[in-house]
Amino acid sequence: MAYDAPYAFNAEQKQAFRSAITSHEGWKDFRRANGINSANFSVSEMINAALVLGIDPALYGTARASSGKTEYRAETSEYKTTYKITTNQEKETMAHDSETETPRVIVETPRVKSGSGINAIALAIEAALADAIDADQVARIVDERIALAFKAAPSIKIECSGFDGTKRETRGHIHPSFNRLLRACSVRLPNGFVPNVWVTGPAGSGKTHGGTMLAETLGLPFHIHGATAMPHEILGYKDAGGTYHRTPFREAFEHGGVLMLDEVDAWDNGVLLALNAATSNGLATFPDGVIPRHKDCVIIACANTYGLGGTADYVGRSRIDAAFLSRFVKLAWDYDAALEIALSGNEAWAQRVIFARGRARVQGLKIMITPRDSQAGAALIEAGFTWDEAANMTYLAGLSSEQRKQIEG
Repeated sequence: MAYDAPYAFNAEQKQAFRSAITSHEGWKDFRRANGINSANFSVSEMINAALVLGIDPALYGTARASSGKTEYRAETSEYKTTYKITTNQEKETMAHDSETETPRVIVETPRVKSGSGINAIALAIEAALADAIDADQVARIVDERIALAFKAAPSIKIECSGFDGTKRETRGHIHPSFNRLLRACSVRLPNGFVPNVWVTGPAGSGKTHGGTMLAETLGLPFHIHGATAMPHEILGYKDAGGTYHRTPFREAFEHGGVLMLDEVDAWDNGVLLALNAATSNGLATFPDGVIPRHKDCVIIACANTYGLGGTADYVGRSRIDAAFLSRFVKLAWDYDAALEIALSGNEAWAQRVIFARGRARVQGLKIMITPRDSQAGAALIEAGFTWDEAANMTYLAGLSSEQRKQIEG
């Protein structure tokens, strides 16, 4: 369907945009599902693909005002979203492997329009702002887009035969990157272990929730370590009486489970170096001896960066040793607005927070407005606080009057 796109692309921008889409880890699945040939990509098809894959077109194109003749709608033909995920993509089905006990994962979603998802909200906000319409009209457009997107958000069912062979089913709103996390943790490396996964995403994007859901889906216990400065905090220690004190890392490493190294880019590198053997060779030296890694130990490192040092938003993050980084496959994990709305329990309040985040991004403000603001504000409102009080206690806290005006209008 033809429409006026809110972005213009010159030849160089278009090539960079196409490369970002076709190099995305979800591109192959999207291409097969939609039957798209990237060589003949139109701008509208590229924007639709970017929305589905979670790529921001604003990073590549130049924003422009709508002509007013046609309304921007990210829309393509319906695509098949029921597919089988196996560790051998060449086979339609796979028998359970008794030696590796690799799970077989099936993901099913309804047939929906690829551009009707919640990620179109940001584009609607920017197009509205580019037209310089009044704040009430912007709010109405955003409310309509969010309402439509929320209704269209698919309820996903995941069936997984876990490492123990038991079939489990998970339903409901699931983060768009969860399927890739589950697939990555459902394969075996030549050494028999599950790949270690480095999950990068902004604060409050649901990385920890994704880890607990992964453990539930695979039928494994969940263990977590926060930012750690000393090796004994993760390896354990012996007290004066010679008694060894165990840690969540020891439990997962020895007996199996999903182990989350949370905020890992804020850890001390000395601690991480002590884990090099454990994350690669399958052996870890503890105060009471050398312990082999359990075949069902799944290690996930969650971070706000890719371990290359501090950024404008996360200035206190460390540059992680390259040897440790090389032991992980990398997975991007961005905000999921549909899940944010569902978890907040107050759809209208979550809409307000999402709109404020969009305004902040359009205005180029270096501030963080996260789904935690949606959840905390909803709880405050339920406790009797007014909406403005909840806003002042969450996403507006600490902002200057000028910044508040830019966000709230």
